Amino acid sequence: MINCDLSTNYTYYMLEGLRAQMAPMHLGIKILKEAY
Repeated sequence: MINCDLSTNYTYYMLEGLRAQMAPMHLGIKILKEAY
């Protein structure tokens, strides 16, 4: 049960990290599209 919780937390943090990295990229693309 502890292992399961750790694995779910790990995947959750991984997804959150990816989301945090993707957000600035989407904002940058949005700004570039508006600029051109």
